[in-house]
Amino acid sequence: MAMLCTSLPLLIASSLMGTEASPVQTESVTRAAIPAAIPAESTAESTAESTTQAAVPAATVEKPKRRVLQTVGGGFLRGATRRAEDGHWQIKLKRGWTDLPASSVDSATLESELLDEFDAHKKNEDLAPADLLEWTLKAGLLQEAFVLGDKLVLEFPMDGDLRMVAAGQASRFVAGLPDRGAEGELEALRDVGARGSELVAEAIVERLATAAPRAEVLAALHEDLASGKTGRRRFASRALGRLFPTEDPRALLLHTIYDPSVDVRRSSALGLADMGAAEVCGPLVRALGAKDGTIRVRATEALGHTREPIFVEPLIQRMYMLSAAQSSSGAKRPPRGYISVGTQRAYVQDFDVEVASRSSVADPVINTLMDGAVLGASAMSFVTTTVSVERRGVLGALALAAGQTPGRGRISDWKKWWESDASAAFRNSPK
Repeated sequence: MAMLCTSLPLLIASSLMGTEASPVQTESVTRAAIPAAIPAESTAESTAESTTQAAVPAATVEKPKRRVLQTVGGGFLRGATRRAEDGHWQIKLKRGWTDLPASSVDSATLESELLDEFDAHKKNEDLAPADLLEWTLKAGLLQEAFVLGDKLVLEFPMDGDLRMVAAGQASRFVAGLPDRGAEGELEALRDVGARGSELVAEAIVERLATAAPRAEVLAALHEDLASGKTGRRRFASRALGRLFPTEDPRALLLHTIYDPSVDVRRSSALGLADMGAAEVCGPLVRALGAKDGTIRVRATEALGHTREPIFVEPLIQRMYMLSAAQSSSGAKRPPRGYISVGTQRAYVQDFDVEVASRSSVADPVINTLMDGAVLGASAMSFVTTTVSVERRGVLGALALAAGQTPGRGRISDWKKWWESDASAAFRNSPK
């Protein structure tokens, strides 16, 4: 089914009713929300009331087919459609077929053709991530575009072209966005960013800069960083690094290590990358040698998330240290402990008889009977477990910072790569 709309903010209707919606009026703009922010079905009904519904469907020259219609206003309609004999379009809504003036439809493309082309573009390794997302949005495959966009933003978080497409193209289809300059714009953007997906957050983060005075925006972001809501902290850490690259980075440094949410720690690391990771992440490099294993692991992850090649060398050094520690600990036999649980009972085992003149004495011999069990176990140290976990974190961080994975990504593969000329560009000091 499909859903028509006026200039009201809309959703990706295919997540709700199997179709996507856009404005019919040429001057209106379509907005589609992420699946997580879909309103009730009554919204679809109310937006459909403004269109003309055919009481008796006109004779058609073709059977209904699923198409993506692009309207003159730049929006999209997706669902079962057919063209009447007089040239106007009809689209099937929940309450039946609804007429669309031919002048309001700019183009019509079969959904199957667009999906085939979409699959071909995804397999094209030469197509840049930003170009792939832009094509998907312009084709009207909004649901696919938002799913793809989330994946691309996670995989290429520092891609400037991808950020531009998100801010310039994807933001048109995000529901709930206030008009620029509207009262309460800053608070509304914070709410949408906290609830939205990766692509939604990327699409609207730049709007914060013009939503309120600079000092007010900065104070709001610090307030959200201290929020108990994960979404608020995640969006605030992303925006703080992007919009305020010269501010004190200590708040983000603390969140990369101590925040309980993996998403917030990752977003904070990306915020540090926008601030200039090479200049502000010195504390994270020093944290690689911390006594606490959790701090070392999270510092390793944060350095990898920055995607900064300068951190390859300290991560390699940490990998060598972990390899040596594991080798030395593996050469020793694990310590073994014992515990005995039982009961001791005394009994007369025998008598020592002594005979003297006209007398004899029986001296009892006392022994002990033990009843119970003795348990033995080898205790593997906590340090050995930490080395194994930390090693996996270091190898993953190296792949992100170097932008490549030599061989199968094992320690031996990284050692071979580091000792070859292929790693020359990542060395901060002469070989």
